[in-house]
Amino acid sequence: MPLSIGLVGKPGSGKTTVFDTLQAAPGGKSWASGPGGVRVRTVEVEDDRLARLVEVHRPKRHTAVSLRFVDFPGRGGIGPERLAAMREADCLLIVVGLFPVGDESPPPPESAIRSLRDEWILSDLEVVENRLKRLRRTIRVRPGGEEKKEMVLLEKLRGSLEGGGSVRDISLTDDETKMIRGFTFLSAKATRVVANIGDKDPLPELEAVTIRGQVEKEIAELPEEERGPFLEELGVQDPAWRKLPRECLRVLDVVTFYTVVGQEIRAWTLAQGGTALDAAGRIHADMARGFVRAEVLTFEDFVAAEGPPPEKRKGRLESRRYVVQDGDILTIRFAP
Repeated sequence: MPLSIGLVGKPGSGKTTVFDTLQAAPGGKSWASGPGGVRVRTVEVEDDRLARLVEVHRPKRHTAVSLRFVDFPGRGGIGPERLAAMREADCLLIVVGLFPVGDESPPPPESAIRSLRDEWILSDLEVVENRLKRLRRTIRVRPGGEEKKEMVLLEKLRGSLEGGGSVRDISLTDDETKMIRGFTFLSAKATRVVANIGDKDPLPELEAVTIRGQVEKEIAELPEEERGPFLEELGVQDPAWRKLPRECLRVLDVVTFYTVVGQEIRAWTLAQGGTALDAAGRIHADMARGFVRAEVLTFEDFVAAEGPPPEKRKGRLESRRYVVQDGDILTIRFAP
């Protein structure tokens, strides 16, 4: 299942326009899904390292990392169905419109960002309070169980949320993080601001991914061979359909590793800090169960070994505890 990226924004931000720029991304598949006009597009992340591996090995098949972008309508309020869909996202992109509408200047982006985050905090606070009510009833009947630990943690979260803080800002232990994972709190999610500006507007003084949404959408609708001159004229070296997927991987704090098996090369994602055993489990549960060793070849060593044929490029052997690095090429040795 691809990682899921939710696009959110206030009405008039151009969020759907930004979503529409992704039609030029490779491997794109789009369909309507869910209530209220939610739209989904799955795209492949352009990957120069994967392209190099394919060039050298010439496999019959290769698979890039895919991301699932979800466009949540900005109108109609933040109802329960939309909230439920947003909770399924791994990352939220906050689109703010920084282009003038008629004679009116755009609103300050900080107010739109704060408004959305306040909605998420209130939603998370409601989830916490409802769960605490159920826990209190349970503890009266069965005191001293695991429910007590959960209750203490949720009380801690409630205090922060009531003060306007997000779950993501709270320092939690690994065990506490696991305990609340099933709640899929909105304010705990990775976020990135996307500044949507006009084709002649200056770059904003805002920490954000900047996109000239309307004109890039129009360029995305052209045949691929016709896009280059327009992008060059606009001064866009890295268009939205390339930049957004890569930025999402960075925000999600994942590494990309590769497998070369027979006539197939594949790129995979793994949470930062994931081990060789975790990587084996991403590929197939049987590999994790029968894990013996991981043969690891860094991408830099792969490039440096230009002389020998591909089958002579050997990596070093690592145990299940090895922390996978971005760009590693892994061969999992396992007992079936």
